[in-house]
Amino acid sequence: MTPADRNQPRGHQAGVTLLEVIAVIAIIGVIFSLALPAIGSARERGGALRSLANLRQIGGAFEGYIKDYGTFPFGQEGHPYPASYLEDAGETFPHFAFDTAWAVLLRHHAPWDEYWEAMFSPGKTVPKLRAGTGYPASYFYANSFLARPELWSGRARGDLESLLRPVKPADVVYPSQKVLMWDGVVAYLRSPRPLDDWSGFVADPTPMLFVDGHARERRAAEATAPVINPLRKHHVRGWIKLSNTRDGSAGRDYEE
Repeated sequence: MTPADRNQPRGHQAGVTLLEVIAVIAIIGVIFSLALPAIGSARERGGALRSLANLRQIGGAFEGYIKDYGTFPFGQEGHPYPASYLEDAGETFPHFAFDTAWAVLLRHHAPWDEYWEAMFSPGKTVPKLRAGTGYPASYFYANSFLARPELWSGRARGDLESLLRPVKPADVVYPSQKVLMWDGVVAYLRSPRPLDDWSGFVADPTPMLFVDGHARERRAAEATAPVINPLRKHHVRGWIKLSNTRDGSAGRDYEE
């Protein structure tokens, strides 16, 4: 040991003090708090992109149905449909319930074992696909395609139920401006901002699939005003946008 070493104060050692550790932790906490919103936004953006991809995939199944039948998917009230996976037992639905039960109409064009995960909004828990599993309802099918356009014209008279007939592609006047389906859950949003207390929509941009096949995010608040569905007027869904577009499938939800 040299004289210089002997002159060093005892107990002095190089190292990190408790105050330095606390300061580092505090700095990390600040950085994390600043980064957290960006991480959340990135996750939400990723969820929106996956939801748009789901809509495009489902849209392909719709195209297959239209090619085979010449109409948009259409369900008969009172007709039994296999409504669970790998089972033949039938279930009946009220006519406009096919806005969420559309999957039972596409069993051959969108087999559940292939499309199952795509039928759920990203962020929503996907149940295990097994016998007895019911149909999902993350994506809503517009009521406009479950009846003739005249039902929403405001001029329909007489036997309105006679208008509950399939819609043909030729009935769609504005395919790039008429919404076919949309993400009715937007489960990937951390804090969705409700548009109001009853419509089921949020103020945030919502993934939507248009009749011409393109998918994009639009705000429901910017859509054209709905008209009353005279066959569903006592139910809140008789007034919501996208489903009850003026002139139905012949109308348009967004004016470009």
